[in-house]
Amino acid sequence: MSTNSENPLQQPAAIQQNPWERLSDGKAIFAFVCVLLSYSIYYVDRALVTNIMPRIAGQLDGMQLYSWVFTINMLIATCMAPIWGKLSDTYGRRNIFMIMLGSIMAGLIVCSFSTNFLMLIAARGIVGFGAGGIQAVTFALIADLFAPADRGKYSGWTTVMVGLAGSLIPVTAGWVTDTFGWRAAFLMPVPLAVIALLLDYFIVPNVRSQTKPKIDYIGSLLLAMATVPLLLAFSWAGSLYKWGTPVNMSLIAFALIMFVVFYKHESRTPHALISPALLKNRPFVTAALVSVGMAFSLLGVMIYVPLFNQGILGLSTTVHGAVMAPREICGIAAGLIAGWLMSKTKRYKWLLILGPTSSVIVLVLLSYVEPGVSILYLTVLLAAQMAFGGFMPAVNPIAALNGLKPEESGQAAGTLYYFSALGLALAPSLLGSVLNSGFSSALQAKLTPELVASLTTAQNAAIHNPRILLNPAAMKSLESSFSSLGPNGAEAFRQVVDIVRGSMHQGLQELFLVAAAITFVSVICAISLKELPMAERVAKRGH
Repeated sequence: MSTNSENPLQQPAAIQQNPWERLSDGKAIFAFVCVLLSYSIYYVDRALVTNIMPRIAGQLDGMQLYSWVFTINMLIATCMAPIWGKLSDTYGRRNIFMIMLGSIMAGLIVCSFSTNFLMLIAARGIVGFGAGGIQAVTFALIADLFAPADRGKYSGWTTVMVGLAGSLIPVTAGWVTDTFGWRAAFLMPVPLAVIALLLDYFIVPNVRSQTKPKIDYIGSLLLAMATVPLLLAFSWAGSLYKWGTPVNMSLIAFALIMFVVFYKHESRTPHALISPALLKNRPFVTAALVSVGMAFSLLGVMIYVPLFNQGILGLSTTVHGAVMAPREICGIAAGLIAGWLMSKTKRYKWLLILGPTSSVIVLVLLSYVEPGVSILYLTVLLAAQMAFGGFMPAVNPIAALNGLKPEESGQAAGTLYYFSALGLALAPSLLGSVLNSGFSSALQAKLTPELVASLTTAQNAAIHNPRILLNPAAMKSLESSFSSLGPNGAEAFRQVVDIVRGSMHQGLQELFLVAAAITFVSVICAISLKELPMAERVAKRGH
């Protein structure tokens, strides 16, 4: 919070009676630790789901809808991000935190009891409803508590929670899944969420407006009407509809029209959900675009490397978790070092350039990885992405919120994470379409007419569904069906499986290259960012 010597009666109501002003430095840091625990729930859930989802998709026959588990989560989170940010300014950050955590807990419990893949997708939507505002409200709180020059140091600790979740949860979730089943794995974060709820209630002050809250309900509806069709267009392209079909183009055109209508509405309303002034702030918009591009690199690895490890290399969920763990440990170190460097140098632009640049290099190298790759090489390659880019979730908000007024923090953070969530929602949709298209094209090219003629209808359907690579029971069933072919059955089975595995590998190679190309846009945006001075003072707290 910046020092304000004006008459308190002339200050915005949201900051007139701010409980943070009555906190000592020690109590403020304790409150920050409580908030940090709540923030970690989002990443615990994400690390859990990305690791065990291939197994679940195989068991519930959900490979054709695989990307929708992530798309529905991020679609709802995208729509909710600016809404949660605005609500935290008006109803109080602590209250909003507790509502969001409650939604995440409910969604995880429903995930555990899902009986089919569609129910699981719906449950992930419930999780997304709460997760949409976790990041935005967390960084709004950091902006409330600490001066811009100090925010990097504390924001760096958010990457510690990300790294701990990413390094410990995949291994733990893999072991729980292999031992007790995936339903038990979904219940793992619930006790942690309960503890976070209690600490938030008793420790974190509730910053709220003293005026009657005004929520832009029409703006929220218009934003949803623009966002949902856009995400559906990308989700359905390459699966239900081809790119360029009337349905696909109509959805995109409708989304663009609604974005224009939304912007015009926001320009006229005094309590805008997303302030038009923010969209005219070049440093803010540039940082937001960086976050959109980076979503493709992060999810390209988090969602689809598990498919490569488990489907192509045949690794168990436990071993896959061990391969990913060093990546997250590097993220912890990178976040702390980057935060310290920002606090010392008061510079952040070079970090924004380094992050996406390293991700582009890693994604290109992943596209050339073959099934016989060394596990050590793969582990080092994945770790390198976080070692030189794991600080991005902490650095990007610093760049976006630097120079803004304290009373703008909630709305600005919510808007930033709308863009970030938009990228996170578009990434699995677009990349999933690339994977499905690449897999189908490669499979058709590899299957000879003679081989297809020798297959039964059931066998032909099975090899067009890559779930056989992820579900041991489905693979065993397919192998048994080939025994009827006599002595040549075993060889035909191996040939078919090699074709399916090779087709999946080719689809993943294309996916990593597309993710690299989109991430390169973030590199360009980061280079063009105007770096602003970082203030070193906030209003003095009472002791």
